[in-house]
Amino acid sequence: MLSKKWFWLGGVIAIVLFIPTLIWQAQHGWPFLEQQNAANLYSKKPFPDSIIDLLVQPILMMHLLALPIWLAGLYFYLLSKEGKPYRLFGWIFVITYGVFLLLQGKSYYLVPLYPMLFASGAIVVEQWVKGRQLFKAIIPGVLLFSTILMMPMTLPVLPMQTLLQISSYYSSIYSLPDRSDATLTAQEAPLLFRDMLGWEDRVAEVSQVYHQLPASEQAQTAILSWEYQDAAAIDFYGPRYGLPKGISGAHTFYFWGYRHYSGEQVISLGGDRNYLQQLFNQVEQVGTVTHAHVVGLKRHTPIYLCRRIKVSFSQSWPDFKAYFGHPYGSQIE
Repeated sequence: MLSKKWFWLGGVIAIVLFIPTLIWQAQHGWPFLEQQNAANLYSKKPFPDSIIDLLVQPILMMHLLALPIWLAGLYFYLLSKEGKPYRLFGWIFVITYGVFLLLQGKSYYLVPLYPMLFASGAIVVEQWVKGRQLFKAIIPGVLLFSTILMMPMTLPVLPMQTLLQISSYYSSIYSLPDRSDATLTAQEAPLLFRDMLGWEDRVAEVSQVYHQLPASEQAQTAILSWEYQDAAAIDFYGPRYGLPKGISGAHTFYFWGYRHYSGEQVISLGGDRNYLQQLFNQVEQVGTVTHAHVVGLKRHTPIYLCRRIKVSFSQSWPDFKAYFGHPYGSQIE
């Protein structure tokens, strides 16, 4: 395969596509490496536990009953005569998996490797079921049924009350995509979906505060979110409520910067009041966003109007950067 011109042409195209990302990373101080370091500090597990995660989680993420298919794909690349021209793909998977085991990488980063295993695995399965009509009918049906059964693990397809009732079954499964939440209880399992609820309600509350300001002040008022889901909500629903783009130091929102705002006046969605008083000369709570979608699961997020920042955003913006939640971010009960 290495002698084929198409292999090298594909490599050149991949490098060309990657160059803009590489340039951006270099210009911004390699934030990916910084984020990965923060991730390790945030969700570090003992070495044996991380090995177990990397061995078990991909099997579940790729669908438990699909395991024979992608294993057959790995067999095709590494051991079969027909797969000999494509051995490199098998070794790419094995070496990459080994590096992740050694460095305790996160299992879901391996997901892009599996399509090539399913492709070759489908060839093996197709050859195996040739002439076996019963298996041709059973395999898709079993995969479809089990997919529907496991769908609530990753998609919010159930009402929250129903999810709470059956969470004793799903609680351990919900923790699998994020190894930092490996000890979730049945009551805590729905919390992983809770941040997806109430986005428009939060934006509507912020909108009321924003539009109560004099028109002359609105253009100079920044909307600051401390959590990435809140920042996303402002950007997604904001235009519907006449709001400008928000600012946030969470995750990659930080790299969009503080836009044109100086910090003279800021609406803060969430945040610790004592910390905000260290940043601004005047801090006033002007609202509270409250969610109680399920009995026993409540979220209260204060909204503050902050005036006259002590150190302008142009100088203090790096202090707002937080990849996994600012220590003085949103308050949840």
